[in-house]
Amino acid sequence: MGFLLMFDLCNEQSFINIQSWLSQLQTYSYCESPDIVLCGNKFDLTEARVVDSHRAAELADSYGCVCAFCA
Repeated sequence: MGFLLMFDLCNEQSFINIQSWLSQLQTYSYCESPDIVLCGNKFDLTEARVVDSHRAAELADSYGCVCAFCA
């Protein structure tokens, strides 16, 4: 079982919501340790970005997730 959690790199609240989403996955997923990929969307909008890619990668590491970025 795996999940792709998308968040907006240009929206701080979207990034903050990740922790809640991960908590819900731990509670409701049918698998004890599902594969989870955090995907930061709008990577190409560098001037509008409010979430640093390093910050997103650190959060992913802290939860044992993979972090990816897409345009």
